[in-house]
Amino acid sequence: MVSSVSILSLTATVRTTSTAATARSGGTGGTAAPATAPPATGAKKDFATVAQDARTAIDAAYAARGGKEGDIHTNATEWRQILGGMDRRSLYAVFSNAGGQFSDSERAGAEAMMGEDYMRGIGLDANDPMAGATMSQNPATYMKAAVKYWESVSDEEKQSPGWAYNRASSQINYELIAARDGEPVEKFDSDHPLVKVIRSALTASLGDPARERSTGAMNTLDDLLGQPWAKGFEQQMKKAAKEATQERGGFLDNRL
Repeated sequence: MVSSVSILSLTATVRTTSTAATARSGGTGGTAAPATAPPATGAKKDFATVAQDARTAIDAAYAARGGKEGDIHTNATEWRQILGGMDRRSLYAVFSNAGGQFSDSERAGAEAMMGEDYMRGIGLDANDPMAGATMSQNPATYMKAAVKYWESVSDEEKQSPGWAYNRASSQINYELIAARDGEPVEKFDSDHPLVKVIRSALTASLGDPARERSTGAMNTLDDLLGQPWAKGFEQQMKKAAKEATQERGGFLDNRL
């Protein structure tokens, strides 16, 4: 049986992925401009270089603004101008504060742009007030697109707890909705140890209103362990996190 709470929670997440961070960065306004750029040719840059290039690009944008830096009053339109042209890997370097060289306001701005990139990636406009309604008309299609989107992000982002949760929750919601609507359910099982445990925990929480929900941020292992749906799966998640760390070369800034 499909859980309405689970589906509604996912829909709410889709609608607020960018708006929460955008609100923190000072408002919406303006027409969305692509935050991504075509992939660069040649050898792939290491993440430290990506982060340094992002720092340089932001500083150049500030210089073009007469030295005015982004802060809590910078609105979404301005962040699009400051961060415009960055691909998602560069935005993630800013959001994750790679190298410890980005301010909290810059991280919030990058988070908002990543949210808009996600929405575009699944075929929705983050600034369309009807985006949630559009998704509700064919949610299985959008959730399948979400699974594919999360698989397409950078290796660095795939080392984060937020990615593990988003990847798992997108898959389980796709499967539930497709089954409810009588559609063939495609297999998108992940080999990531933590994704597999999160998916099991989310599945086990279905039908229990006290557990079938997510709260707060998911930036660390502790954030994940404290989720209502994680109850009873804490040791499995810790083990999976350790396995993922060993198999994938560690996590950024002592975070998953």
